Amino acid sequence: MTTLNDYVTEVRNSAEDDGNTVTDNMTGDGTTKIWKLSSFPIKTNSEITPSGTLTVNGVVQAPTTDYTINYNNGELKFVTAPGNALAIAAQYVKVYWRDERIISGINAGIRAMRRDGAYLRGELYVQLQSLKYDYDLTNLTDVPASSAFTDLTMPSSYNPSTARADIVRMQTRVHYAEYHPYGTNNAFVPFYDFSRTTLRDLHIDKSPTPNDAIRLTYSAPFTPLVNLTDVSNVPDELYMAPVWYALSTILEKKEAKRARYDQYSTMMNANAVPVGTQALTSEDFLMRYRGIMDGAMPPMRMTQRRHRQAWEHL
Repeated sequence: MTTLNDYVTEVRNSAEDDGNTVTDNMTGDGTTKIWKLSSFPIKTNSEITPSGTLTVNGVVQAPTTDYTINYNNGELKFVTAPGNALAIAAQYVKVYWRDERIISGINAGIRAMRRDGAYLRGELYVQLQSLKYDYDLTNLTDVPASSAFTDLTMPSSYNPSTARADIVRMQTRVHYAEYHPYGTNNAFVPFYDFSRTTLRDLHIDKSPTPNDAIRLTYSAPFTPLVNLTDVSNVPDELYMAPVWYALSTILEKKEAKRARYDQYSTMMNANAVPVGTQALTSEDFLMRYRGIMDGAMPPMRMTQRRHRQAWEHL
């Protein structure tokens, strides 16, 4: 399970943007709520233990409850102004790239993967009903909650409401279907006795048996990662693709052949030869991204022609 925070950490590690710990000391006056920290941008949540602390008169302050920080411009805003002559101490990590810029690059990379043919898989389960041959994949009755499938153990990540919403947004057809006879202990078999009439509807050609289930897999639509705890649906084997794409958007580009920028300490590579030169640039990481996509994607792509051939077979 890869979260947005995992990707952000990977990008910073690859760019050697580990950051520097900074401590600011200020004195309250009883009226000022908004203060300007000396260094920014600031690594998100780095003022929270164990990375750092924010105290007033030695008392640790709680984010949101006691204060907010604009990590982009270093603006610190207290809910209640620190009392007169009270010591304010803020310890945090100053980084080179803003989180928002890195997150934007990561989301751009995931979006580009879809453009380049990445198959980000989603799935949903249809519950069959007596004498019913047509099913609406966006309907709660036809695609019910997991608890409705009493003999089937769903994946822990399965969310039927998300699946129904995906179908509404989906731009491609379902890729694959499996049939689950009721009472067979999770046994699935390939299912060919049906035909899709529209993007949202499923038509059964055979007489349905009540409580049997059909598992459909589809190309999940792009969903941007917003919160650091958001979980990505990028396949594990392509884990580094969004990271390399993001690095290609934030790193400097090289000018002439063999020319390297060396004025940004966070972009140095201590292992480079000679020491202090930038080992990798924007183009280098973009080439890595293209390499993994060109090498891994062709067998996974689902072109319109292959869609048509697959559905003609079904």
